[in-house]
Amino acid sequence: MTDSQIDPFFSSGVHLAFAGGLSAAASIAASIRGHCTEADAIQFHNDKVGTSYTRFLIAVLSIYRQINAQAAPVLSDIDEDNFDRAFDFLRPVIQGSADIDKTVTEDILQRTMDFL
Repeated sequence: MTDSQIDPFFSSGVHLAFAGGLSAAASIAASIRGHCTEADAIQFHNDKVGTSYTRFLIAVLSIYRQINAQAAPVLSDIDEDNFDRAFDFLRPVIQGSADIDKTVTEDILQRTMDFL
């Protein structure tokens, strides 16, 4: 699945690309300045980008699953008639705040992943 396949739904490809570029730049600068080893910088970048893309992939797969099984309660409970609760869970991932907003804690993100 490429960003061009995801963007019509969320326009998140640009965020993921910029976040990856920023992570790469910060990692390179930290290595050049001697704040960390080159291996540590590479590992940080790979972990950061990998986490962002994995979270987004899980969100997209859950949404596609709901689209393909419209009658099934994938992103809602059986008694819910809308996806408001699902969007509350998804918002930090599809808006990118999971990567940049310090108020989005690991606990919030874990609940999101558990929900999906």
